[in-house]
Amino acid sequence: PELMRDLLAAAEAYGDGWRLPHDPPDAERRTEQPVKPVLTPLSLANPQAATIPRTFILCTQGDQDIGRLHTAIGQAAARVRSDPGWRYHELATGHMPMWTMPRELADLLLALA
Repeated sequence: PELMRDLLAAAEAYGDGWRLPHDPPDAERRTEQPVKPVLTPLSLANPQAATIPRTFILCTQGDQDIGRLHTAIGQAAARVRSDPGWRYHELATGHMPMWTMPRELADLLLALA
């Protein structure tokens, strides 16, 4: 609940109420994220959804500045790490591996495909 309030407040303050803007550097190269998908719970009612492979990739470095989001991600990682229905991997980078470790991320995604 606190994280959701933080995200909504950021969207209101900096993103016209509907988007989460990126901080520099490279802000002009990034697309702002709509806030609704982050706030909308996902419901998987179809039993076949359980057959889809699931993977969690935890980025382990930096990002202390994103506060509660960092805590929520860590809590989710702890849950899935012990769940045999999930594949779990770590990358030694911050929350944006597509910018900081693009080759390593691409290699991992290809290996998982």
